[in-house]
Amino acid sequence: MLNNKKSQSLFLDLKRGATAFYLNPKGKTYLVFLNHALKIVEKKGLKRKIERIKRRAARAKAQEVTNLADEMLTLGILIKKAI
Repeated sequence: MLNNKKSQSLFLDLKRGATAFYLNPKGKTYLVFLNHALKIVEKKGLKRKIERIKRRAARAKAQEVTNLADEMLTLGILIKKAI
């Protein structure tokens, strides 16, 4: 399980990634935050979820931007609440 500091860092990375993706879905800034979140995560289930979000974000259409940003943020909040 993640300790409190790692959990907070993971939440902030996902929050920043969601914001960056929502504001500029064609940019690559969100990838920096998602890659850092992947380095922090130790559980395979969470890694798979983040990798799936990352793949979907890379080929997202305009209609999916809000849903993917929401999914990133929700995952971060759930991780933060788990501690």
